[in-house]
Amino acid sequence: MSIKINSKMLLPLLSLLFAVYSLIPDYVFQQGLSKATVSLYVSHGLAAIVMSTAGYFMKELTYIYGRKARYLSILLVLFGLHLLPVPISIMLESETYPIIGSTISLVLILGLTFLTIKLTSSEEFLRLKTMEIHEVKIAPGVRIINQEEYKKIKEKLKDAPVLAFVRTLNNIPENWTYYFVTTATKEGEVKTISPMNLERMTELSYKYLKAMEEVGSRGIILIDCLEYLVMYNEFTSVIKFLNKLKDFVVSHNGTLILVAEKDAFEEQQWTLLTRLLEDAV
Repeated sequence: MSIKINSKMLLPLLSLLFAVYSLIPDYVFQQGLSKATVSLYVSHGLAAIVMSTAGYFMKELTYIYGRKARYLSILLVLFGLHLLPVPISIMLESETYPIIGSTISLVLILGLTFLTIKLTSSEEFLRLKTMEIHEVKIAPGVRIINQEEYKKIKEKLKDAPVLAFVRTLNNIPENWTYYFVTTATKEGEVKTISPMNLERMTELSYKYLKAMEEVGSRGIILIDCLEYLVMYNEFTSVIKFLNKLKDFVVSHNGTLILVAEKDAFEEQQWTLLTRLLEDAV
């Protein structure tokens, strides 16, 4: 059984680690070590904790920056971990580790510098940095629209930072953050997501709504692939997914737009979809 660690669990753990390190000087002084050695040991330990923690939190940005954030996260953790043997090697008067350690440090620093430049000069970073939040007059809650209405609302929302899950890549507004829903999840310029990965869509939507709320705006999520989701998932699973999204949207005062044609669903399925809309009003 795997245990998933989140920030709420990690922060108390960090407090405990810092508390433990605060007790180290009293212990090592009793072993006859100098203040300089103690200072070196504690400072490298704290630096390792800080760098590794920064790497852990950096991975949370993977959903925006993709592999650049993932690799940067890994290098930050490795840089933190490689600091731990430094005080021990000095106390043991190792002649080889300083050379090996300096080489590792150089490689990691070059890698961190390169990835930081790549990330901060990426299209995603520059777009977020310069993006103006356009307030769009659209009601909060859930809306179900057809393809004709979608064409009109796409023009209306072209300047808004919409999060969209789409099946076609034609005329996607530049300000939108979109994921192409497909079973061919090959790495490339277009961000893709599997229609069976409803959990990932939920995670992306939650983080997006939270980020929009933090900058003082309302999030707008658009799903233009309902029929495709139903094709690869049980309909009850799709309804549970939409209900969870609806709860997130309502709690963050956002808007969820579902693009769907009534003829593509069974009567009972369409009734459940429209009930989802009514419950959100």
